[in-house]
Amino acid sequence: MTEHSDSASSEKLKSKKTGGGSAFGGGASFQSSLTAIVAARRRLTGKSTGDLSAAFHVLRSRNVEPCPEVIEIALGLLCSECKNTSASAAELLSCWLNQAVVIDADKVDKAIEHWGCSQTAKSLRRLHTPLHSIIELSDKIRATTMAAEK
Repeated sequence: MTEHSDSASSEKLKSKKTGGGSAFGGGASFQSSLTAIVAARRRLTGKSTGDLSAAFHVLRSRNVEPCPEVIEIALGLLCSECKNTSASAAELLSCWLNQAVVIDADKVDKAIEHWGCSQTAKSLRRLHTPLHSIIELSDKIRATTMAAEK
């Protein structure tokens, strides 16, 4: 992501702001939210390692519109070695799928293979792994695809 696309994202988000301008105290809250979103996108598009789940959480909780670059990053991080990152990426992608964003089912299936398989998930119900979130995402994609084909 370039500095220009961060600025463009910032401007797009600013244009969506409604009511409660800075004269009423809403500006500081909005600026804080905007800063958090830009920081989250930078963290995801950088060469970051470790637990990136907080960045996905910020994007999801602030209802940030999906962009192809972040979708691809999230799909790639479904296979992260960090289970929190993978689960949070799956949750963000699932949220965007609810907004009619097309999610690559093949990449989700590769993540299921990476973490185990859907049969393994049945025996791991009590353990917290990203596999459950990823399988739920896969099931949603398939249901959406089947509904669109009807």
